[in-house]
Amino acid sequence: MAEQATVLLKRPESPAPLRLVINIPSSAPARHVRLLVDGQLVAEETYGSSGAFTLAVPIATGAPSVTVTMIVDKTFSVPGDQRKLGVIVTGVGFR
Repeated sequence: MAEQATVLLKRPESPAPLRLVINIPSSAPARHVRLLVDGQLVAEETYGSSGAFTLAVPIATGAPSVTVTMIVDKTFSVPGDQRKLGVIVTGVGFR
């Protein structure tokens, strides 16, 4: 993902926490991740190193779907690629 990514998720039939699974590459300067649901901040975490991480939070909403936005504090680019890169999202959903 870049600095920000947004997905629309169908709400599960039974309560389940929202999980964001990311991988912060060693070349990525991003260390602070914010998670918003329907525009409201529900979690944020600062990681001290690169690696794989899971951020899980309970979500209390009766809506049939939720908009989830992930935001990182810093981006980077690699030679030959002008995209601004943040972290690798390997999973987002209710589990």
